[in-house]
Amino acid sequence: MSDKLGFTFYPKDWWTSESYFELSPLQRYYYLECLFIMYSNDGLMKTQKTQFENRTRTEVKTEDWEIVVSKFIIEKDFYTHESVNKRLRKAVANRENGKKGGRPPKPKEPKKETQNNPPLEREKESESEEEIKGNKTIVIIDNTLFSKECKVSNQWIETIAMQNKIKPEVIKIFIDGFESHLITMEEQKKTVKEFKEHFSYWLKKQDVSTFINKPSDGKPFGKTNQT
Repeated sequence: MSDKLGFTFYPKDWWTSESYFELSPLQRYYYLECLFIMYSNDGLMKTQKTQFENRTRTEVKTEDWEIVVSKFIIEKDFYTHESVNKRLRKAVANRENGKKGGRPPKPKEPKKETQNNPPLEREKESESEEEIKGNKTIVIIDNTLFSKECKVSNQWIETIAMQNKIKPEVIKIFIDGFESHLITMEEQKKTVKEFKEHFSYWLKKQDVSTFINKPSDGKPFGKTNQT
């Protein structure tokens, strides 16, 4: 791989990722170093811990090493990462297209109209696939599955609880409140990762000072800094 081939790094995505919250500061450094090694070696890194220690000139505890490499995929005698390979393929494709003068335009497919499916009928079919009331499309919001999965992610809950200095059981109360918030905002998350990242951001805007201990009235929320 060419030494001039780089990759785009988005600090905001990194700071809100699951890996960032699940790893200690030292483990985050090891994790990023591993990614850098993969990017410079066609997406691969040797599985031997000693190889990594020689490169970073530091002694890595076995516990830290096992936690970091658990986030990678093993291919024969190498570690790799799906996002690394995806970015490398895109970078190589962009470089090759640049040599050819850029990506060729995608040919437009001609519109096909038949007697069985004229334009008016297609419009009716499109409307029949959605429930429409007036000019507003009714969106079904159901983040329940993501909410349940978050409640059983004990390590993630403990990390979030530690960061906000509240008890883990209180985090579960706030997860219910966040789910209600999404319903109010008519917002449906696509993945549990997206749900967790938004929850972490949303929680920081809540007034958690009154929830150091679980409230006696059972209500999940009190004063809120920002909706």
